[in-house]
Amino acid sequence: MRTAQAFEPRYIRLDANDNVAIVVNDFGLPEKTRFPCGLELRNFVPQGHKVALADMPEGAPIRRYNEGHRDGRAADPGRRVG
Repeated sequence: MRTAQAFEPRYIRLDANDNVAIVVNDFGLPEKTRFPCGLELRNFVPQGHKVALADMPEGAPIRRYNEGHRDGRAADPGRRVG
């Protein structure tokens, strides 16, 4: 059984076309954290690190600021569940 989260998970998405966002919770977020949009984290994500906003195959290009992120490739994305 799933327990309620004691905090609101938050991220910053700078453009509607971005496929990643930045986790802004102090101390990061633990694995299995679920955002209201349905995104669920597979692993711990430290504060200030990127998280995928949709399923992305490993090696897919990262889009941030509505631009391709230089040298950025998906490594371990989150996943949508709901």
